[in-house]
Amino acid sequence: MDVAGDLVFLGGASRGLEIVDVSDPTNPVMVSSTSLSGLGITLELVDDVCYITDHDSSYTSIEAYDVSNPVSPQYLGGYLVYNVDFFNLHISDNVLYASDHGSSGDVFILDIENPSAIEKLAQFDTGGTAYGTYVQDSIAYFTDYDKGLLLVDISDLNNPVLIESHDDGGAGQGVFVVGEFIYFANRNDGLEILRYS
Repeated sequence: MDVAGDLVFLGGASRGLEIVDVSDPTNPVMVSSTSLSGLGITLELVDDVCYITDHDSSYTSIEAYDVSNPVSPQYLGGYLVYNVDFFNLHISDNVLYASDHGSSGDVFILDIENPSAIEKLAQFDTGGTAYGTYVQDSIAYFTDYDKGLLLVDISDLNNPVLIESHDDGGAGQGVFVVGEFIYFANRNDGLEILRYS
């Protein structure tokens, strides 16, 4: 889910990409519903482009839609790898980070400068099953369901390099960074607040 002004963008599962007007929060109004080939799961909105994961039975693609006219979203392009199950998405500086919680368990790093021609820059092996991502400056913070938290140098996007990891039992899920503090959601231990400098 993402929000822009009075519009809420939803991955509506079998209903695809849904856009809802909440200018009157007591009376939300459906603006549009765009069908996908599978299930609309997670999405990220950047300016007037919405990136949504489209989950089919054997793969999950990432599709880009122009939503400048929310009544009629227009398909721009997509990225598909068979036997990959893209889940959480994170976008920073025209780069999309997509966790595969399927066959590889890796994080795909994709160039989305041109949404009509999404290209892979790199694929980072977290060692388990990738889950969430947060990017600040030249460091990507990857959570991994089996390996905890990984800090990765992405100054060269074509060659990400592991800096450090934190694993006290795995089950890494969400992550957010403010300054030198890392807020790390660990399914086994709850919220962990870490400091990195």
